[in-house]
Amino acid sequence: MDPEQAAEDARLRLAHNVRRLAARKGLTLVQVADFAGVARPHLERVLALKAGATIPWVAKVAAAIGVDITDLLKPIEQQPVRGQRRGKAKPKVPAAK
Repeated sequence: MDPEQAAEDARLRLAHNVRRLAARKGLTLVQVADFAGVARPHLERVLALKAGATIPWVAKVAAAIGVDITDLLKPIEQQPVRGQRRGKAKPKVPAAK
Protein backbone atom coordinates (compact mmCIF):
# COMPACT_ATOMS: atom_id res chain seq x y z
CA MET A 1 0.00 0.00 0.00
CA ASP A 2 1.43 3.37 -0.90
CA PRO A 3 1.90 5.98 1.87
CA GLU A 4 -0.96 8.20 0.71
CA GLN A 5 -3.40 5.29 0.67
CA ALA A 6 -2.14 4.15 4.09
CA ALA A 7 -2.72 7.64 5.50
CA GLU A 8 -6.24 7.77 4.03
CA ASP A 9 -6.99 4.34 5.50
CA ALA A 10 -5.77 5.51 8.93
CA ARG A 11 -8.02 8.60 8.74
CA LEU A 12 -11.02 6.42 7.87
CA ARG A 13 -10.26 4.04 10.74
CA LEU A 14 -9.83 6.94 13.16
CA ALA A 15 -13.15 8.54 12.19
CA HIS A 16 -15.06 5.27 12.33
CA ASN A 17 -13.57 4.13 15.63
CA VAL A 18 -13.98 7.47 17.41
CA ARG A 19 -17.70 7.46 16.56
CA ARG A 20 -18.18 3.76 17.37
CA LEU A 21 -16.25 3.74 20.65
CA ALA A 22 -17.71 7.03 21.89
CA ALA A 23 -21.22 5.72 21.21
CA ARG A 24 -20.40 2.44 22.95
CA LYS A 25 -19.32 4.43 26.03
CA GLY A 26 -22.46 6.60 25.82
CA LEU A 27 -20.55 9.75 24.91
CA THR A 28 -21.57 12.42 22.44
CA LEU A 29 -18.94 14.02 20.22
CA VAL A 30 -19.44 17.26 22.15
CA GLN A 31 -18.52 15.41 25.36
CA VAL A 32 -15.51 13.78 23.69
CA ALA A 33 -14.25 17.18 22.54
CA ASP A 34 -14.83 18.71 25.99
CA PHE A 35 -13.19 15.84 27.88
CA ALA A 36 -10.23 15.81 25.47
CA GLY A 37 -9.78 19.56 25.58
CA VAL A 38 -9.95 19.82 21.81
CA ALA A 39 -12.05 22.15 19.70
CA ARG A 40 -15.38 20.57 18.71
CA PRO A 41 -15.24 22.04 15.18
CA HIS A 42 -11.81 20.48 14.65
CA LEU A 43 -13.04 17.10 15.92
CA GLU A 44 -15.94 17.31 13.47
CA ARG A 45 -13.59 18.18 10.59
CA VAL A 46 -11.27 15.29 11.45
CA LEU A 47 -14.21 12.87 11.58
CA ALA A 48 -15.47 14.24 8.24
CA LEU A 49 -11.99 13.60 6.77
CA LYS A 50 -11.55 17.32 6.08
CA ALA A 51 -8.70 17.88 8.54
CA GLY A 52 -5.73 15.95 9.84
CA ALA A 53 -4.84 15.06 13.39
CA THR A 54 -1.55 14.86 15.24
CA ILE A 55 -0.59 11.93 17.43
CA PRO A 56 -0.90 14.01 20.65
CA TRP A 57 -4.39 15.13 19.52
CA VAL A 58 -5.44 11.52 18.85
CA ALA A 59 -4.04 10.51 22.26
CA LYS A 60 -6.21 13.17 23.95
CA VAL A 61 -9.31 11.92 22.13
CA ALA A 62 -8.52 8.31 23.05
CA ALA A 63 -8.09 9.26 26.71
CA ALA A 64 -11.39 11.17 26.66
CA ILE A 65 -13.18 8.08 25.35
CA GLY A 66 -11.32 5.85 27.81
CA VAL A 67 -9.55 3.67 25.26
CA ASP A 68 -5.97 3.10 24.17
CA ILE A 69 -4.76 5.18 21.23
CA THR A 70 -4.25 1.96 19.23
CA ASP A 71 -7.97 1.20 19.54
CA LEU A 72 -8.69 4.25 17.40
CA LEU A 73 -6.61 2.88 14.55
CA LYS A 74 -7.79 -0.73 14.55
CA PRO A 75 -9.30 -2.07 11.33
CA ILE A 76 -12.96 -1.36 10.79
CA GLU A 77 -14.94 -4.40 11.84
CA GLN A 78 -17.45 -5.92 9.50
CA GLN A 79 -20.85 -5.17 10.94
CA PRO A 80 -23.48 -7.89 10.50
CA VAL A 81 -26.35 -7.04 8.19
CA ARG A 82 -29.46 -6.14 10.17
CA GLY A 83 -31.21 -9.36 11.13
CA GLN A 84 -28.11 -11.46 10.41
CA ARG A 85 -26.72 -13.51 13.28
CA ARG A 86 -23.13 -13.25 14.35
CA GLY A 87 -21.06 -16.39 14.00
CA LYS A 88 -22.05 -19.49 12.10
CA ALA A 89 -25.58 -19.76 10.87
CA LYS A 90 -27.56 -22.73 12.10
CA PRO A 91 -28.56 -25.11 9.32
CA LYS A 92 -32.23 -24.98 8.43
CA VAL A 93 -34.17 -28.12 9.15
CA PRO A 94 -36.74 -28.95 6.49
CA ALA A 95 -40.30 -28.65 7.74
CA ALA A 96 -42.15 -31.89 8.36
CA LYS A 97 -44.90 -32.66 5.84
